[in-house]
Amino acid sequence: MANNDTPFGFRPVRTLSGVYTGAVNAYEVADNYDTAIFTGDVVIPVTGGGVEVTTAAPTIAVQGVFNGCEYQDPTTGKYTYSAYYPASTNITAGIIRCWLVDDPMVVFEAQTDGTATIAANHGNFTIVATGGDTKSGQSRQEVDFSELATTSTDPVKMVGLSTDPENSDTSAANGNIYCIINNHNLKSVGTDGYA
Repeated sequence: MANNDTPFGFRPVRTLSGVYTGAVNAYEVADNYDTAIFTGDVVIPVTGGGVEVTTAAPTIAVQGVFNGCEYQDPTTGKYTYSAYYPASTNITAGIIRCWLVDDPMVVFEAQTDGTATIAANHGNFTIVATGGDTKSGQSRQEVDFSELATTSTDPVKMVGLSTDPENSDTSAANGNIYCIINNHNLKSVGTDGYA
């Protein structure tokens, strides 16, 4: 059975030591930052204390995975919660606060753009950094499965195949995997993969 080609970014499912309890921490997005950030997008820290959406192969360690934001809407003046940060939001008061799943021990489920097999377990990968869905606020990032490598600075390390019945066909493209953030800002440097 073919897998559904519906990338959703990085969804926390558990930690390496057990159950994920939904913990997030607050960060800031710079006023007028020109790129949208969606729930499930991998983000990196930037100078000035904020965060931005990552490129496919970030050259610095990842801070976490975006999980929504809040700010005072510059048009209505109302305090607004959003599942995504709309690009170039120019607030007139306060800050743009966002929440990140930033625990380096969290295991995420993500879709791949290739055929995921157990042979790639423990390998490191880059990300397909595409735009998200502005209606749902959901990310469309996925794991770039053609980039399987041992590179310690790669942002993602595969730790297993997903058991999602809709996306667990190991003979077809777009299968889901379980992964951790490999090169994480809140732990020591990333580790080499076994590719």
